[in-house]
Amino acid sequence: MTDAFAELGFARSPGTDPDRLQARYHELARVRHPDASGGDPAALARLNEARGILADPAARIRHLLALECPDAKCPEKFQPDFDLFSRIGHVTRRAEDLAEKQESARSPLAAAVARTQAQAALDELAENGQELDARLRALEASLREIDSRWPKVAADELARMADEFAFLQKWRKSVASARTRLLGG
Repeated sequence: MTDAFAELGFARSPGTDPDRLQARYHELARVRHPDASGGDPAALARLNEARGILADPAARIRHLLALECPDAKCPEKFQPDFDLFSRIGHVTRRAEDLAEKQESARSPLAAAVARTQAQAALDELAENGQELDARLRALEASLREIDSRWPKVAADELARMADEFAFLQKWRKSVASARTRLLGG
C-alpha cells in the first residue's frame, strides 16, 4: 500500500490543512508532470491518488488507520441519524418525481404547478443541505480536536468518525444532485 502522507511529505495524522495540501500537490505535480523535464507519469498518478485520499476526510482517516492500526478491530460502528437520513431520502425521491413532472408538463398550467411544487422541494433540500453542512463543520471541528491529541486516539474513535464523514458526504451529494435535477441540470 502506498503511503499517501509520505507521497506528499506530510506527517501521518487525522487532520490535513486543505490549503497546505493543495500547495504541496501543485509543487510536486510541476516536477512529476510528464511534460516536465524528467517527469514521471507513474509518480504523477501516485501523487494524484495520494491527494485524493488526503483531501477526503473519510478516506484520509481510513488510510491512516490502515497504515497505523492494520490489526485494529472496531466493533462499535457509527450509528447514522436515521431521522435525517429518512428526511433526505424522502425529499430527494420527491425531487426526482417533481423533476420528471416538470419535464413532462404539456400545458402552461401543469408547468406552473410543477414549478411551484419544485420550489417547495428546493427549499426543503436547501434546509437539509444547511443542516448537513453544519454537521460537517462540527465534525471537522471534532477532527481538529482529535488531530491535536494524535497519536493518543483510539482506533474505534477514528473509524466511527470516518464512517460519519462518509455518510454525511454521501447525503450531501444526494441533496446536491436532487437540487441540480430540479433546476433542470
